Amino acid sequence: MRRDSAPASPCLRPALWVLLVLPALAAPGSPAAARPAPHFPAARWDHVECPGTLGWSSNALAEVCACARSIGSAALFVVHRGKSVLDWGATARRFNVHSIRKSFLSALVGLEVGSGSIDLDRTLEQLGIDDNEPRLTAAEKQATVADLLKARSGVYHPALYETQAMKARRPARGSHAPGTFYYYNNWDFNALGTIYERAAGTSVFAGFERHLATPLQMEDFRLADTEYVRGADSIHPAYVFRMSARDMARFGWLYRHRGRWGDRQVVPADWVETSTRAYSAATTTNGVIHAGYGFLWWTGWQGRHLEHVALPPDTFSARGAGGHYILVAPALDLVVVHRVDTDKKNGPRVDRSQFGTLVRLILAAMPADAAPAPAGDPPAPQPAPRNPRRHAHPHHPRPRAPAHHPRRRPPRRAAPLRPGVGDRHDVEPGRVTAMSRRGPKRFPAMRDRAAAAARQGFQSR
Repeated sequence: MRRDSAPASPCLRPALWVLLVLPALAAPGSPAAARPAPHFPAARWDHVECPGTLGWSSNALAEVCACARSIGSAALFVVHRGKSVLDWGATARRFNVHSIRKSFLSALVGLEVGSGSIDLDRTLEQLGIDDNEPRLTAAEKQATVADLLKARSGVYHPALYETQAMKARRPARGSHAPGTFYYYNNWDFNALGTIYERAAGTSVFAGFERHLATPLQMEDFRLADTEYVRGADSIHPAYVFRMSARDMARFGWLYRHRGRWGDRQVVPADWVETSTRAYSAATTTNGVIHAGYGFLWWTGWQGRHLEHVALPPDTFSARGAGGHYILVAPALDLVVVHRVDTDKKNGPRVDRSQFGTLVRLILAAMPADAAPAPAGDPPAPQPAPRNPRRHAHPHHPRPRAPAHHPRRRPPRRAAPLRPGVGDRHDVEPGRVTAMSRRGPKRFPAMRDRAAAAARQGFQSR
């Protein structure tokens, strides 16, 4: 369904959805087992002009478009089972992706980890990473590459491409040891760009073009639409991308299939699993958990991922300031890309709450064999834990007991999230999760036990 506008319709509905992910459906003879092989686009996306033929509700999709228009969206691109079912707005226009650049870098770092040229246990000191005055301290140089990927370096040196709000919230130098505290930190993300370029021997942009844009046959990507942001605050530049929604959907579809594109493994599958797993609880400025954070990807945390919508536990997303999103829900075979014209200085901005409402409407439009069933409210936001226990394995947090577990107290309901808080580059400091920061170079799969526990907790809600 391709639409540029739709009749006005209220975008807030009282219904809330819970998605039931039943692995048993994949048993022989089940509908899931009968699904066709994964579909990947060629030079252009296969667009479904009449999504109703695939079970989508045309009326509900019209409501989605009306909601997108009412909140100031610039583009919305929805992919289901490898085909575009909604192409709304300026999906070919190259907007600034803002912080989604970090998820792009995560994929590139994963390639270098796979080849052995980046070791996640190497420290900044061993890599020769420093900055201008005031230079890094000996303690700060003990941060590892893994710490930077998780935004837990403990390095609170001035960084480039920060807003005034980010600068104001930055912790004091030396206030947290490496690996012990989560803070969404542009210094970590920019320094990772330097680490990647030294290891790969090429720029972030050239690496992206060669290893991602070309094999994924991106339609609109051009090196001319990329640039470095440099300045006096730091020697590590920010790497800025301008991309179209339909190209970003290809990146999301790659990650939906664990780094595979057709018959080619573009990004190592174990890296995709590792980088989209939660290691930290991301909180609002009043200390309420709203999501989790992985290796430069946003994840769920105790059932929280977006406001106003419940999502399967394996859902993850890339986010950029002002309302840019790549939402990947593997359990639903779904990718949603949302764009805002943030080039307009005083133009509309879409916060998490509004995007969550939009996603809820998209789920309501899905086919009966894929869409969620109506149920109760999504889990209430929870305060960050005060005294988390550490886990022996550094890159796989211990599965938490589900909310109904008899040995767990039911969580107290916290104050609702304030829409718009932390939307500017999603700047929220958070507390450390239950894990150590040291770990192996490879990531043997430990997903079965964790996934089973997550599914059990999810299905019980």
